[in-house]
Amino acid sequence: MPERPALFWKIFWRVTDMNMEISEAPDKLQVKSGAKFKILFIVVTAVVLLIVGALVSMMIWYNVALKSVSREANATAYTVNDGQTVRQIAMNLQADHLIRSGLAFRVYMRLHGGAIKAGTYHLDQKMSLPTIAGILVSGKQSNYDITFYPGATISPVKTTDEAERLDATTMLKRAGFSDQEIKDALDANYDSPLFASRPKTASLEGYVYGDTYQVDSSASAKTVLQTTFNTFWQKISEKNLVEGLKKRGFNLYQGITLASIVQAEASNPDDQRQIAQVFELRLKKKMPLGSDVTFIYAAGQLGVKATPDLKSPYNTRIHTGLPPGPINTPGIGALEAVAAPAKGDYLYFVAGDNGKIYYAKTIEQHETNIKKYCAKLCS
Repeated sequence: MPERPALFWKIFWRVTDMNMEISEAPDKLQVKSGAKFKILFIVVTAVVLLIVGALVSMMIWYNVALKSVSREANATAYTVNDGQTVRQIAMNLQADHLIRSGLAFRVYMRLHGGAIKAGTYHLDQKMSLPTIAGILVSGKQSNYDITFYPGATISPVKTTDEAERLDATTMLKRAGFSDQEIKDALDANYDSPLFASRPKTASLEGYVYGDTYQVDSSASAKTVLQTTFNTFWQKISEKNLVEGLKKRGFNLYQGITLASIVQAEASNPDDQRQIAQVFELRLKKKMPLGSDVTFIYAAGQLGVKATPDLKSPYNTRIHTGLPPGPINTPGIGALEAVAAPAKGDYLYFVAGDNGKIYYAKTIEQHETNIKKYCAKLCS
């Protein structure tokens, strides 16, 4: 009998425990369901934020990629060949540093459509991607201007900063031509009466006539140079300068050579004619021309310091007669001065500190002019 109460209480507590578990079960389920919802909410929110962030980042990247590569003008002749795909063109544009991203170019073309047309185009790093795409789709191979300067050389002056260079090679490079295209053009043979008296071994120094030319985007560097030669010959013919130079004892090459020195010495037409008179008289008297601009030219080409005793056949301080060739491309005014110099018997001239040129007939007068007018420049 005494075992019954014990069994009773055992059964009672077991039932009670079961009731408690059953009554507590809904709360536990509720807690577990709430935790899962919170986790799901956090995950979904994170995914949405990642997607939004990625989209925003892509939009920022795309807008930046549409901008120009540079604010500075840096042109190039870009050719699209028949059969090229948008992918190939995009890769080439990026490789040539004309656009920031080939992928952005492909996206832009897909969004805006249009077929790119084969041809040679004058593109620039300061152009935006949409501008470049528009040019390639339009198929318009636009003309552009290229300027050469009177008194400029063919090759870069090594002692001059690149940004300040005005030589023909630099002008062609800024117009978008490659180093090899420029070299081939400068080494090419040209058929023109302009070169009749030019020695076969001479360079094109002195012949790239200074002017602004409008050329087609598809024009080669050789075509551009040929245009300058044609213009130079046309002006020489109009002024009948070959005959005028012949009367002074010069062929055209010699005339261009002397005119290049006159061009470097002065830009004023009156001074050019008077300086031409000085040089012609010194040549007749077998005196050195004594022009500083000739050894300065030689030093610039050699990349050395310019000194009056520089060992170079171009240094007219130490050599008599004309130098081997022109030291720049003269303007037509300098050539006219050599063909028809001013009257006079001056043998010396000096540029004063005030920019004015002073002439003298004797060395004593010349030295007086130097002391009186050239204290700074001649020191």
